[in-house]
Amino acid sequence: MVAWNSRKKWTPQTSLTEQPAAPIGKTLAIGIFGFLGAILIQIVAMNVEYLLFKMPVISENTEVLLDLTNRYPFFIFNIIIFAPVMEEFVFRKAIVTHLVDAIGIVGAATISALLFAIAHNDGHYLVYGSLGLWFSFLYYRTRNIATPMIAHALMNAVSALPILSQLIS
Repeated sequence: MVAWNSRKKWTPQTSLTEQPAAPIGKTLAIGIFGFLGAILIQIVAMNVEYLLFKMPVISENTEVLLDLTNRYPFFIFNIIIFAPVMEEFVFRKAIVTHLVDAIGIVGAATISALLFAIAHNDGHYLVYGSLGLWFSFLYYRTRNIATPMIAHALMNAVSALPILSQLIS
């Protein structure tokens, strides 16, 4: 009861939280647009990594997750739902929201994106860093954490399409 009554104290009042979030329809539309943008960003970043550093196109992180899903089909929910929700709460909602007033949106998004790339731990720093910046932009644009969650979940679903097609058939 005490926690419920004092919950307002736990919400940081920043430039992101003081302005109203986008309505659900706009959030959904921008989330889908954000997914398409994320696909484009990933393609460009992967090609740059390949051309400059001869990095493999498929990330080690994705291969490990797809292998786990092959062995444990229920793991697909972690990839498509749990991971995007958790990562967006941590890297966008927590980090960007808490840093935006102190260092601005560019600084907050950059730190968030760097940490996002490091957390994926497979060497594709340009890919994950670029996606982190994009997801931060989506969050900042709509003030609604659901927007980057939608884009991120759709992005992960596309990565998991080979497994999804096996599970369905």
